[in-house]
Amino acid sequence: MQRQKISGREVFLEFHRVGDYIKVSAIDVASNVEVSIVGSPRTTQQQLTRIAVRKLEYVLEKQRRHTGPRFQSVNRILHRRQTAT
Repeated sequence: MQRQKISGREVFLEFHRVGDYIKVSAIDVASNVEVSIVGSPRTTQQQLTRIAVRKLEYVLEKQRRHTGPRFQSVNRILHRRQTAT
């Protein structure tokens, strides 16, 4: 497992050879969000890293948008329901 600072974020990267492909997992240290991709073994580690980090940034941005002001009232209602039971 590699630990790198990419785009101001600390990210763990794992590379696993599985048959005819390589699986790359990228984990954001601050939020514990994990994504994975698969690629050809002929692709460089640098290219696989870039793709995995871009996917991680996409998922983090998507989560951030769904927790913004527009969704706060829905999140409050859901939280109240969970704590009431």
